[in-house]
Amino acid sequence: MNKRTYEAIALSNEFTGGRLFGRISFSGDRLHFTNGDFVKELSIYGMTITRGGASDSLYFFSNSSLPDLSFYTRDGHVINDPVLNANADISDQLKELKKKKNKSLLFYIITSILIAAIAYGSFTAFIKIKDGAVKAAASAVPVEWEEKLGNVAFKQAGIRIIENQSLANDLKKITNPLVHHAETLTNRNYNFQFYISSDKSVNAFALPGGRIVIHAGLIHETKTAEELAGVLAHEISHVIEQHSMRQLIQTLGLFFIMQAVLGDVEGIMAVLLENSGYLLALKFSRDFEREADSTGLLLLDQAGIDPSGMASFFEKLAEKEKRIYNGENQEPNKDNSESETNSIDSVFESLSTHPDTESRIEELNKKIIHIKKNKYSKINLDYIRFKYDIESAAD
Repeated sequence: MNKRTYEAIALSNEFTGGRLFGRISFSGDRLHFTNGDFVKELSIYGMTITRGGASDSLYFFSNSSLPDLSFYTRDGHVINDPVLNANADISDQLKELKKKKNKSLLFYIITSILIAAIAYGSFTAFIKIKDGAVKAAASAVPVEWEEKLGNVAFKQAGIRIIENQSLANDLKKITNPLVHHAETLTNRNYNFQFYISSDKSVNAFALPGGRIVIHAGLIHETKTAEELAGVLAHEISHVIEQHSMRQLIQTLGLFFIMQAVLGDVEGIMAVLLENSGYLLALKFSRDFEREADSTGLLLLDQAGIDPSGMASFFEKLAEKEKRIYNGENQEPNKDNSESETNSIDSVFESLSTHPDTESRIEELNKKIIHIKKNKYSKINLDYIRFKYDIESAAD
């Protein structure tokens, strides 16, 4: 096999102007530089290979044994040289260089596509590309980061949690099968934690990393354990689909997306933590809500829980909200401090404010018909007693 050579420049004070043009090649344990009859060599053992120059387009070779001598080439094929790759002493360096090269290429491709999409006025193409980049950026965020971000937001929320082990054990009868099957729908190892808040508003929300909070007011509105399971499956789906992370990354902008996709982790966590308060006021987009609906239905079906509970609760809540927004049922609550209007909050606000609520619920019911089995196991929980105990604990 002919020895591979690469155009290169040697750098040393012994050369006029400090540099000399020539070619480099590798054989045995040596780097060989030639310029006509002039030859210089550098030992591969102890050699350091780095990238530099404009856009990191140059590959530099140096060895501490000869500090006044180094070489560089623009030829990117050099990192695939069989002699270099066969040398265990520098194989790790080559792997890192190849990773950086691939990331640079990815950055170039993404940037070029975005510029092209904008230049040609293809808004739809731009949105699809951006959504894909956002999803890729979210998937690059470690689960540990999601958990830390969720923990900070959870503490900032000042949630009034009902501390009752018996109620926690009852809730596990619903959550355990959902969590077990959620693990099959994602390759991310989430540690789900569920909390019942004493808050009387009709609300539930999920934070990055797996913390999910259900308000006592929402549980009061449910009729069956299967309806509550539908809400919980929807919230679990927000976590495994990384909706909070994706919406936060969208807010932070394209530069942050590029940093995450390309693995530039320095400073990313600090930026996320600085914006953790944003999560508490977060309202998901229609697309994210629909995705949580679909994933939640699949999760319920796989867990052997009747998915009709999700649709029936959403229909009930939508009807209740319609009455409220029409000025009906404006009666004071038990403590006469606020009207029922203020009890509808957060995630489920989207059901009444989105103009396509009816089509969304219709879509839910169509999917349920498609996936529904002939028989589901009823959740083994005295739900009337469960609700009563929660209302007593929340007072």
